[in-house]
Amino acid sequence: MKRVRLGLIFLLLFLFLFNFSVFAKSSINNKTSYQLNFKSKILKIGESFNLKVISKSQSVNNLKVAFSSSNNRVASVDKNGRVRAIGVGYAEIRAEIKDKNIRLACIIQVKPNEVEKISLNVRKLNLKVGETYELSAKVYPNNATNKDLIWINSNPEIVEVYNGKVFAKKLGHSVVTVYSHDKKAYDKCLISIIDEEIKNFPNMPLEEQAEYVIKNYCKDGYYILESVANKKNDTILNLIKKWKMDELFNTIKVAVHEECHDYQNIMNKSQYDWNNRFWIINQTHILNGQPIVVKFVPDKLFKTELALNNIPENLKTLRWKTYVSSGSQNASNVYGIYGLLQEYEAYYHGDKAVYDTFEYVKKIPFTVENFSTYYERIGGTAFYEFTYYILSYLKYAQENRPDVYNIIINDENFRLVFKYVYTNYKSLVEEMKLKRAQEIKDYLIKMGYDVEFGVFDITISGNGSWSSISTGSYNIFNLKKELEKEEYKKFLNEILK
Repeated sequence: MKRVRLGLIFLLLFLFLFNFSVFAKSSINNKTSYQLNFKSKILKIGESFNLKVISKSQSVNNLKVAFSSSNNRVASVDKNGRVRAIGVGYAEIRAEIKDKNIRLACIIQVKPNEVEKISLNVRKLNLKVGETYELSAKVYPNNATNKDLIWINSNPEIVEVYNGKVFAKKLGHSVVTVYSHDKKAYDKCLISIIDEEIKNFPNMPLEEQAEYVIKNYCKDGYYILESVANKKNDTILNLIKKWKMDELFNTIKVAVHEECHDYQNIMNKSQYDWNNRFWIINQTHILNGQPIVVKFVPDKLFKTELALNNIPENLKTLRWKTYVSSGSQNASNVYGIYGLLQEYEAYYHGDKAVYDTFEYVKKIPFTVENFSTYYERIGGTAFYEFTYYILSYLKYAQENRPDVYNIIINDENFRLVFKYVYTNYKSLVEEMKLKRAQEIKDYLIKMGYDVEFGVFDITISGNGSWSSISTGSYNIFNLKKELEKEEYKKFLNEILK
């Protein structure tokens, strides 16, 4: 039995070596005389080409060539050498020249037809809470091998998405992105779930939008405007019209700021002291939502320019020239520290009114400009400027006019208003605004944007857009450092206690 087995092994080995020899000779012939016009070819499904025998030294006109495929599910070939890609994979197309005992081969790789583009039926969509909509996606090319889609919803709290079917859950925004199976192609739809009441606001006059927003979102701002309108027997809309600016948030900011001045000046009339022959100004401020009157005599004060006209250049911000430089006719210069308090309060309420509109921003149709402009208009730089101006005034008064210094320090209502504005404005700028910045960043990241908050700027990029917004200057940074000095902290503690 062992001899029989050994005999069979030697026989099989002989047959293998014989066939290898024949194949080798065919290969040599192939290299030296005949060959195919392609040694290999990469195709996509549905593509085809002609495969033929060629030779530099031999005639190929009367050759009898038989073509075949090693895998007809990948690539087929007809009797004339026409090769067609059928399915993904590899196949060997063989060409046998029958009367010459020559075998040639071409390796075919068939790749899938990749998705090149996806197009949604809509790219912006406004819905009300409870409404549904079905997004449909067109895949290109039409003969793509794998048309499976992946749906990604950036904000599941706002909308639900299942295979393109959208359900609006709550007010806000989301981006629905549909990807090809390999995520190489995609399209996006921006979805805004908006309040029915404000659905048509973008088409309304700016002052009407501002009136609605102030009334519904800005408690202190509305109190100021309503009080002034009642005092003047006017309407809030007419007050806002006077201060209409280029966009909504600036209109709100300026209207509240300027009407705060009206509130300060007209709610209580000034009086003339005939015995002493000077005017007593009754300046009305807001303390915890209630009016409080601060009285002062301009003739007993000195102009702010005396304290601030010669400050270092690196501390002179944009507002320095308007409010406290030599020759300024603004109340902040003419009425000294009491005029500074007026501007301090007005800037606080203007900035706070814009801050309070964030919920409105999230309810209107989404644009990145709404968020960036909103944040820019909160401002806050005036906090550092007028804090510095007021403390500088006190410092100068103590050193040069102790009589004025004593008037201010002993004015309880002045100190109460300053403390209220300082405490709330500081919180707005250094705590609330920073938290809001993080909210905006998180919100915009969900919408597909990258957001970076620098010391004095915001950079927003993504979805094909880029913007950078300045929120301050290096002179503001210098003011912040200046206020950290002990000489200013001493006066701040004095007026706050």
